[in-house]
Amino acid sequence: MIKRHSRKSIMVGLSACAMLAACSTVPPAALEQARLNYRQAERDPQLSSQASVPLYEASQALSRAERAWDQDHDVDEVQHLAYVTDRKIEIARAEAQRKTAEAQARDLRQQAQQLAEVRAREAEQAKRVAEDREVQ
Repeated sequence: MIKRHSRKSIMVGLSACAMLAACSTVPPAALEQARLNYRQAERDPQLSSQASVPLYEASQALSRAERAWDQDHDVDEVQHLAYVTDRKIEIARAEAQRKTAEAQARDLRQQAQQLAEVRAREAEQAKRVAEDREVQ
């Protein structure tokens, strides 16, 4: 009876160890999400062309998170670095949007200036036509 109980205890203990080992190799959800977010951001041509610095900083934060997980399995540090990665991606998106808005505003100012010049020429031409009619 003792042997039977001992074998059961050993089997339960081994099963628990196996489950703990399996759990410790699964990265935190925050790291998985940061990986996904970075892959999506990396594929966005607007981000890579207009916000390369914050996108690079996001890649560095993600690399640090990967190392923290691979080397230490430090869940708190990995979650923190995954959070930093996500914020850097948001900064990259905001910077790209800002640069796009600035370019659009610049284009609109140029169009407004060109339109004003056309209107001024039209007004000058209308004034000359009116003066010519008065002379005749």
